[in-house]
Amino acid sequence: MEEISEVISKINLTTIKKFPLSGRDLLAIGADKKYIGLYLDVLKKEWFENGCSLSKEDLISKYESIFKYSV
Repeated sequence: MEEISEVISKINLTTIKKFPLSGRDLLAIGADKKYIGLYLDVLKKEWFENGCSLSKEDLISKYESIFKYSV
């Protein structure tokens, strides 16, 4: 029982980070609506690979560097 309590305590102390960018954010900067899902998938992968630490501004910069002239 004690082990379960320890696990529950750790879970309760864990902070779940929210992805800071939305499709609306991308549309607001001129992203093509038909590719929003693709853009978000790639940017979520970048965010995760960077320890979920990239800000909305960082992700917009990534979007611009990856996609701005490729689609």
